[in-house]
Amino acid sequence: MANWLGDTREDVLALARTWNVKLPLLAAKTGIDPAYLQTLTDDLMGAEASFRQATPENRSKVVTARMNETFGKLENTMTYIKKHWLNMPPLTKTEWTEIGLEEPDGTKTPAPEPTVPAGFDIEYSASGLVHITKIHPLGAGPFSKKQYSIIEVRFGLGGEPTPDRPLRFSDKLVPASGDVLPHGELTRRAAHKLVLPNEKGNVLYVAVRYRSTNLKTGPWSDVVKIVIP
Repeated sequence: MANWLGDTREDVLALARTWNVKLPLLAAKTGIDPAYLQTLTDDLMGAEASFRQATPENRSKVVTARMNETFGKLENTMTYIKKHWLNMPPLTKTEWTEIGLEEPDGTKTPAPEPTVPAGFDIEYSASGLVHITKIHPLGAGPFSKKQYSIIEVRFGLGGEPTPDRPLRFSDKLVPASGDVLPHGELTRRAAHKLVLPNEKGNVLYVAVRYRSTNLKTGPWSDVVKIVIP
């Protein structure tokens, strides 16, 4: 059991319950995949059920094995969430406290900011699906993983702005930079999928840039204009 999870089963459950309440409130900031929030809820329920069953009078090898299995799943899920999302972007000291963790030591050597833009390809597999593939730094390497660890994908949709859809770009207002694109997603993979089932035939603007492990940003790619299939 990792030190940050606590010393006892009760500690793990208490921390997981806190995350189950607090992390959905931080999802927009951290970019946590909603599927992992649901997995956290499911694993917490499984661990709680096995813990309740493992009373002294009911303890057996089968009951103990079941509890070890469910707590192992819960701890693995929590470790994955902490590693992949809780530092991207960084939480405030108050938010670290609210989710039951200590703020990480900030004395590590900072990663340099990315210096080159990203290149990428666009592919389509089905209606409303846009695959941004082969994301890579443009220029001569080698490239540090810390320096080019995180990829920020920004996008905006075409069409005349309306009161219920204000974040649109008309033909007279073509975005000049990724900074003005209103929707953003973060990934560590060299490919990313945008699911836009209700925008078939509409114009999509996409730009990509790198972020270092301490979230220093590199230059934007060119804004690419496509039509959603």
